[in-house]
Amino acid sequence: MKIAVLPRDPNPYQGLLYGEMARWGVTARYLGELTGSHTLNVLALPLELVAARLAGVRVVHVHWLYRFALPAPAGHHDGVRRVMQMWAWLLPRWARLLRMKVVWTAHNALPHDRIFWDDRAARRQLVAACDLVLAHDEAVLSELAAFGARPRRSAVIPQGAYVDCYPPGVGRAAARAALGASPQDVVLLFFGRIAAYKGVEDLLVAADKAVASGRVILQVIGDCPDAALRRRLEASAAAYGPAVRLDPRHVPDEQVADLFAAADVVVLPFQAVSNSGSALLAMTFGRPVVVPPLEAFDEFPPDACVRYDGTTEDLRAVLARLAEPETASELATRAEGPARAFAEERTWRHCAQETFTALARLRWP
Repeated sequence: MKIAVLPRDPNPYQGLLYGEMARWGVTARYLGELTGSHTLNVLALPLELVAARLAGVRVVHVHWLYRFALPAPAGHHDGVRRVMQMWAWLLPRWARLLRMKVVWTAHNALPHDRIFWDDRAARRQLVAACDLVLAHDEAVLSELAAFGARPRRSAVIPQGAYVDCYPPGVGRAAARAALGASPQDVVLLFFGRIAAYKGVEDLLVAADKAVASGRVILQVIGDCPDAALRRRLEASAAAYGPAVRLDPRHVPDEQVADLFAAADVVVLPFQAVSNSGSALLAMTFGRPVVVPPLEAFDEFPPDACVRYDGTTEDLRAVLARLAEPETASELATRAEGPARAFAEERTWRHCAQETFTALARLRWP
């Protein structure tokens, strides 16, 4: 089975999924990478679909739609969004005219950052054109249905965790020493792509009492493509001095294990999310997570989570408690076993097998 994928994302998700699907004879090629121009690549997609079909591709697997967000001159953003919404309506229907099946993995019911003139309508249009919609959680399908995006065929396939996906690091003692953390320090970590909906601004506000204790090092690490957000975070972090380390960059795979080895607790103050690879990554490394009351986190083991009510005030209180080394150490010890066990159950082989089975059940012409 040959699959064309749109888009390629730096997250290891796709490599892990299609790497395992290769066991069943699946080969994946990525669309939208013909030139160095984002705009030209999007405009060339219809021709690229023709070439893919001639090469034997039978499935177009869409993941995220952020590639349809194009730069626009000042005052023309809404016009560009309308045009790109029409383009996104056309492409899956063009693929079906070419006798290819269209599959969408709905990582989130709606995008966190606006893409089209009407993102709900765009989702309805995409779902209507799809032969199959995949989701990692039933809640995503419920959210889609709530605004009229009901797929003709769907499947819920939990995302795999990241066991053995990253190179081993130097170990906890060496990782903490490199950070300059003493045995009495509590290291809090936010790791992942930084975007407004992930609540990092709230985290920096809520960390004031914990940092004031003198026992906390807060690391906020991950690529931040939003320049305005990055400037705000840099100003907030600078006010705390060296206790808050903001590093808005993509982290090489060989450094990931050390970040989690040095951390006591991972803090994920998301404002909205349908599923979280960041939380799965924390579970993979046996780290407890601080999370708000979102349905995406309901499945995680209670002993590996500290839940707050979603407000900055309650997050501040939780972080202040975790500033006590004994409290953080007790939580980390209690969480390690359940977190790792949860991650080990979420294998990419199972995810790949279920995805392949769902594709194989489609009716082929």
